[in-house]
Amino acid sequence: MATLQDIPIREKPTATEPGAEQTKTFTLSSEDRERLYEPLAGEQIRLLKIHPAESMEADIVCDLVIEDIALEPGTVPDEETGVLEGIAQYEALSYCWGSPTLSDTIQCNGVRLPVIGTLLEALRHIRLSDKPRLLWTDLCCINQEDLEEKSKQVQMMFSIFQRALKVVAWIGPPTDDDMLVCTLVEMVDEYDRIEGAMHQLGMPMRPEYLLSPGEKDPHAERARKSAKTFITSRPFFQRTWIRQEVFAARKLDVICGSYVYSFKRFTNVLDQILPDQTTGSSKFVNSDDPIARALLCYSYYRMDHDKFYNISSINLHTVLFHTVLRGAMYQSTLPQDKVYGVLGMMSEQTKMADNPYEPNEEDDITNGFPAPDYNKPLSLVYQDFVKHHMNKSRTLNCLSIFHKRALQGADLPSWAIDLRVDTPRYLVPGQLADWGITYEDQIPEQSFDNHGSLELRGVHIGEIGEQVGPDPWAAGYPRAAMGSPSPMLLSCVDADEQWFPYEDDDHAGGRDGNRLLDITLRRLERSCGYTWKAVGKRSAPLGSTEKYRWPGKEFHYHAFVSDLVREGDAIVHMGGAELAYVLRRPDDSAEGWKFLGPAFLTVGVFNKKETEGGRAVFNHEMAHIIDNEFEWEEKAEDFVLV
Repeated sequence: MATLQDIPIREKPTATEPGAEQTKTFTLSSEDRERLYEPLAGEQIRLLKIHPAESMEADIVCDLVIEDIALEPGTVPDEETGVLEGIAQYEALSYCWGSPTLSDTIQCNGVRLPVIGTLLEALRHIRLSDKPRLLWTDLCCINQEDLEEKSKQVQMMFSIFQRALKVVAWIGPPTDDDMLVCTLVEMVDEYDRIEGAMHQLGMPMRPEYLLSPGEKDPHAERARKSAKTFITSRPFFQRTWIRQEVFAARKLDVICGSYVYSFKRFTNVLDQILPDQTTGSSKFVNSDDPIARALLCYSYYRMDHDKFYNISSINLHTVLFHTVLRGAMYQSTLPQDKVYGVLGMMSEQTKMADNPYEPNEEDDITNGFPAPDYNKPLSLVYQDFVKHHMNKSRTLNCLSIFHKRALQGADLPSWAIDLRVDTPRYLVPGQLADWGITYEDQIPEQSFDNHGSLELRGVHIGEIGEQVGPDPWAAGYPRAAMGSPSPMLLSCVDADEQWFPYEDDDHAGGRDGNRLLDITLRRLERSCGYTWKAVGKRSAPLGSTEKYRWPGKEFHYHAFVSDLVREGDAIVHMGGAELAYVLRRPDDSAEGWKFLGPAFLTVGVFNKKETEGGRAVFNHEMAHIIDNEFEWEEKAEDFVLV
């Protein structure tokens, strides 16, 4: 029996020493590649038949065999064994590539097949000692040099993992820091409590009610530290493709060195050590801390495997939006896979929206999405996502995201979303914008063949002007809010995640009626690079305050916009949008408009006679077009975003 002293926990994980010897790279000749990779047809895949060996150090010897995994309609797995009749009984390997350098080789069909180090390590541990093991693994089973084959196999990826008898997840060998978690998982089953195992290890945990105020149980803290290190130090839990592989698995085993246990058994222990990761992740959604982000990635892996979703056919587009936007947190060797890596997952989720036992092909949210094509430039893949979501949802949510626009890659059009950048992204509820009618019927259908541009209809309602008059958000400036806009923000990571400001958060003055709104806007300032600008000439009346033109009062208009916005940029109300957008003519005099993100607009009255503490008060409210005084359809024009 292991003791407490047998399970060391270091303060910091050991870093790789610098100046290591350069890794040798192996290549496969064209003749050997042709010999290994015979063409595939239909729903055929290659499987790696790994021959047994008694020694861990023995050379990996295997064969590539072609199998057809097409299923007859209505085929279901056997209730006891999980076997799908009519196809080979194989397992699928889920692992992270790490370095893509082909630094090792295995013997396959008499050829030395180059592989990456993590795969070789996984095969050594997974290989059986007494019989062959039939395994699907992407690096070996797909001809990586044939982009056409790779694109077709990627389309089948979800089915490959779903039809596997089991998915085995290789997460790497355990370190000294991991041993406490590994030992606990070994000692309990899928439903046991861990307290008894902790006592056997000489680590009795005290209930919370026995702790003095501010006191922490050292054993519980040690367990939490070990669990966090286990999750956050492993790239497995932060990879894009593994999201779909975990979701697709009918049965999932986790392999950590010589430890093998079911994913349910593994999560049972982590759920008890890290209860915040069990049911929700709100506290981590808006954090920039790498450890918090890694824990958030794990929590969604857990939810994906357990399929904790309640989707109805009326909000299928939210699955597409949040699943892809969540991909920015995860890592991928190819940035196209931020989209391609979840298409099968989204298809399966949405087909089962109304009835998980009778999938409805018509509800598949990926219908109409261009097929994966690795010959296609990355920019077009990201454009396809925005256009497809717009066409399916009939909303402009993909354009209404608050985030740092300065981080957008120059290789993308201004309106695309750069999923290579993991940065805080928010939507806002309609009541905060207080925008009024959105004209959803004015969203044109977007063509995937119209590369680099987005066609919309909207009304030019103003422009960014010089900073004139009182700034209602200057620190300490007394003002009074009119109305009570909701200050919460909506997460782009999960449809159910929201952020609310709290009274005890840091704030920079303002009357009580504005404090929560202040906190919300400052979060957007810090996280998204937003600032206040004055609004100049307008072609549409804004807000209700200006209806009442009292003598001696000044009206002022401000926009809360990206810090990239400058004087003269246009403010436009697009059909289908709950917010105003800011556009700019490109500097090179090219046709079209550069998209600079969404904006809040405010309209207010500056009254020198109404004072507080010797200073004039600025009464303000969120602005919208006055619908009964403005004919949107008559003013609407075409805008091409580039």
